[in-house]
Amino acid sequence: MPSQTPTRHSLVRCLSCCLPAIWSPAGSWGALLVAHKKLAAGEDVEFMRNKIAVARFYAEHVLTRVPGLRDSVVAGAAAVNDAALAAF
Repeated sequence: MPSQTPTRHSLVRCLSCCLPAIWSPAGSWGALLVAHKKLAAGEDVEFMRNKIAVARFYAEHVLTRVPGLRDSVVAGAAAVNDAALAAF
């Protein structure tokens, strides 16, 4: 049975593949569902485990910041709206 501990190479491979997709909600959840299906089918097991681990990290450490970021963007909207359109 393969080791449950991911290797550095496998994590780098997974991150390089997953990071562009996880910034899009549709990309992240769609990729996660595909990873679960492929893992269940026994396809590229180590890579799929790592892909799921990256998605879990993202959900636990990045998505938890969304409410605060939303409040910051909404509260700061007046400052942006006060700037002259030509400044952009």
